[in-house]
Amino acid sequence: MSQISQNEIDLIIQALNRERWMKMAVGLSLLLIAAIFLFSIIGRLNFLFSLCGMLLSFAGFYLLLSGILEYDRQKNHVLETVIASSKSVVWIYYLKVEHFPFGIRILQMTTLHFKLNDYDHITLNLSEKKILELLPSLKKSFPHATFGYSKHYEQMYEISPDLLLKQ
Repeated sequence: MSQISQNEIDLIIQALNRERWMKMAVGLSLLLIAAIFLFSIIGRLNFLFSLCGMLLSFAGFYLLLSGILEYDRQKNHVLETVIASSKSVVWIYYLKVEHFPFGIRILQMTTLHFKLNDYDHITLNLSEKKILELLPSLKKSFPHATFGYSKHYEQMYEISPDLLLKQ
């Protein structure tokens, strides 16, 4: 079995870093909005503003702290699973979701999915171009895994992940 190259490992780490920074940015934004809510009630008691401010501040703190504290554990888990214990990966596919309200593309999200034999699931948000760069080396590194998505594969995975292993 060939190993994943350093370039592909860097792509995975880059995706994890982007998810971390997005989580922290959303957390900071929620904290800022919460501060606006809380400071707007100075001088008057408004239960609704104070409740919204407190809920937003709790959500912001949670996202900010999880982005800071859980990053190394998540990064190590993903890299260990994808590189060291590659036999546990049974199915790899990617999904692209595009939003076209009124025929105008607003949003495109592409996610690479790793399904494991213990029903665990790892997702990486990458651009479609980077996923397509990564797939050939993943096919070499995981010759036992099934690639691509179909409803049939999903049903087989739900019955038993081992059904997706190539012999």
